[in-house]
Formats: sequence, structure tokens, C-alpha cells
Amino acid sequence: MFNFSFHRRLALTVISAAAITLAGCGGTTSSSSTTLLVTPALGAAFGATVLVYNAGGGLIGQGVTGSDGKVNVTLSGYTAGEPIVIKTVMGVGSSYFNEKTGANTAPLTAAEPIVTLMAVVPSVASGQAVGVTALTNMAAAFAGVTADTVLTTKPVTSAVAVEGIAKTNLALGLPVATNITEAPIAATAANWNNATGVITGATGTGSVTGKILAEMARTSTTTPAAQAVALATAVNTSTGTVATGTASAVVGTVNTALAAASVTKLSITVVAPVTAPTAAQVTEAKTVATAVAGNAVPGAVQKPTGTGTGSVGTGG
Repeated sequence: MFNFSFHRRLALTVISAAAITLAGCGGTTSSSSTTLLVTPALGAAFGATVLVYNAGGGLIGQGVTGSDGKVNVTLSGYTAGEPIVIKTVMGVGSSYFNEKTGANTAPLTAAEPIVTLMAVVPSVASGQAVGVTALTNMAAAFAGVTADTVLTTKPVTSAVAVEGIAKTNLALGLPVATNITEAPIAATAANWNNATGVITGATGTGSVTGKILAEMARTSTTTPAAQAVALATAVNTSTGTVATGTASAVVGTVNTALAAASVTKLSITVVAPVTAPTAAQVTEAKTVATAVAGNAVPGAVQKPTGTGTGSVGTGG
């Protein structure tokens, strides 16, 4: 079972920082290490702490996003083919670009809650680019992993990770082939057109995911951060289904927003949400998700699309 306490792990991270010089600093503790380019995004996240764990809850990499909103993280002791869990923590000193306001939300203060996003990736290969977003936060919850979970409701396996991706696509009405684990093209002050609500020049790998996130954030009822938290909260982590009642309202709100923008902005077909899928629907969606997520199929690995400097950025 995947077993870790955020506060305990964060304290250990600080204590061992001198010994584990990982991520954007270019250091490594293993000659056969795996390097990832991690892009956390609400919009782009600056000065965010990225922690990577193996399936057993062991910390195997860490870093801080730089002025490009990305960070290279070197994993120590990663076992090929195994899933990883990524935790992105945005607290005091960090910021993110808010498409709803068209400006950076910075800095987060001691009076504001820490914003934590999770991702469970089925497997990774060195040089892969992955995202940690509101979408992966929901998928992680389907996999039984949340920011405050001490003991998950099920073992973290590649199959469980793929199922979380599949159920998230179904719940939000996204095409089942949407790879929500890919590194998105995140909105920044430099590429965001506030008048039209689009990321300018967003093409190629990560563009669809980036546009989906931007539309979700732009039409959020409160803030993009609150929306990301609410999507995970809408999932019953014990049953792996969307909860009923007010907690699930955010799912319908997001689906409505994406459906309205599907033709004009997203270039995808968004359908009605499937919050209680049949076993056959889940199996079919998992089959497609397996082919697009992580390193399941040769050619599915995404190569880095940015520098991932790893220095704390201003988000300017």
C-alpha cells in the first residue's frame, strides 16, 4: 500500500535536502537515473515544490519549478515500468498564472491554504514530460491518492493509475483518448490572450490539455486552485466513483464549460459526463488510456519541450 504523510515527508525532505540534490540542480544519486520534465499547471506554476514518490511511498526525486513553470527532476532508484506519484505543493513564495483574472496569483501568503496537486503516472521513461494539473488531481483521487491521504484505499499500480485517467475522462465528458498526464502548454502572462480567453500559439504536444485547463480555470466559479481541489473532493476515494450531492456539482460545471468551448476553442468533442460508468465503459476507456498515457506503448513517451531550469521564478 502507498503510505505517506505529507507533513512527515516534507519535514524529511527538508532534512535530507543537502544529501539529495535532485531535479533542476542537475545532481543525481544514481548512475542509472531517470529524469523527468514536470510541468505543474493551474496556469503555469512558479516556485512550486515538486515531490516524486515511488509506488511504495518512498521519496525518489524533488525540485522547484523555475521561471518557465517547469522543473527537471532526477529520480533516484526508479524501477522501470512502475507507477510514480507526483505531489506539487504551492505555498508561501510560489505563484501561478490565473486565467480567470489574466494575471499571476502571487505570492501565496501564510494566511492562505497550501495548494496541492497530485498525479499518478502509470510508468515513465527518462526524458519524459509529465503534467500535474486539476485533471491529474482528479485522476489521482480515483486511484485512491489524495494530498492528505496517509494510507490509500488501494495499492498504487499502473492499472489503477490508468483506471483513474479513464474515469476522469469519462466523468468530465472528455474524449477517452485524452492523455491528461501529458505536460500541458500552460498559460502565462506571455502567451495568454485575456480578451479572447485563449493561449496564443498553442499547437502540438500539450496544446489540447493546456486549452482544456485554461477553459476550466477561466470559467471556474471561484479560483482555478479551488476548482482543482473540488474536482478531487468530488471523488469518493474508497469506491472510486463520483460522489453524489453538492460535492459533485463541480463536475457538471466543468463539463458544461468544456462542452460550450469544445468546437470553438478546444477542437475536441465533449459529451455528457459519465459519473457512474458501467464495467464495460471503464474497460473500454482503460484500453484507450493505456495506449496514450505514460510509457505504455512505444512512441508514447513525450520528450522535453522546455528548459526546466528548476530555479525559483518570479512568474513574470
